[in-house]
Amino acid sequence: MMIQTKHVFEGTLVAAGWDLLDHVNQASLYTQEDEDILLDHNLGIKKFKPYLNQRVRISGDIISTSRDGRRVLVKKISRLTGGFTKLIIPLHDEFGTLVKPAVA
Repeated sequence: MMIQTKHVFEGTLVAAGWDLLDHVNQASLYTQEDEDILLDHNLGIKKFKPYLNQRVRISGDIISTSRDGRRVLVKKISRLTGGFTKLIIPLHDEFGTLVKPAVA
């Protein structure tokens, strides 16, 4: 087993596994870099359920084992507000006048 400590990740917390009764029993963090990171917590899935399908920041230790692969043992989780940022560029004509886009 290999442990790397004190890592911080941001992304959307999603369901990653279900039991026979279709209850979520595993969570993962889907990052903007298209990485899917499996998550563990000492309290189990109940720690993650309030954050499902929301943008979060987690900090914890990366644990790698040959049996379970790579996971993050979450120490802290917090909800991010505001979502993704958007770059807004106003449109100007050749004379520098602000141009409103045509509405279809």
